[in-house]
Amino acid sequence: MKPKHIFFSAFLICVFCAGLVAQQNSSGNDKQTGLNSLYNTPNPFSETTTIKFVLSQDCYVKLSAVETNDGSETELVNGLLSAGEHGIIFKAPKGNGREYKCILNAYSETGNTLLYTREIDMLQQ
Repeated sequence: MKPKHIFFSAFLICVFCAGLVAQQNSSGNDKQTGLNSLYNTPNPFSETTTIKFVLSQDCYVKLSAVETNDGSETELVNGLLSAGEHGIIFKAPKGNGREYKCILNAYSETGNTLLYTREIDMLQQ
């Protein structure tokens, strides 16, 4: 009888862990609204970094880099993007130790309805 209890306990642990993984993935992967990932590489960076994201549907996208100390904003994308992988290069002004917030706002194709907002931190060395 013990093996059945051990198997059932292991099964419950697996189901519980799978639920936690699904919850963690939902914060970065939002299939209902179309964003599958948002990250930059390299991070930290010296002069340039590539901001990468995958859209599962066509979206109107506004992507900006905001310098956290002075609030200056660099607009990187402001338009309709097709579904698929995207890589946008951000070239920071000369300097080091600057911190940026990369902000992605995605709207419906008409640009009327905000689907989601995502942010990532970027550090210039």
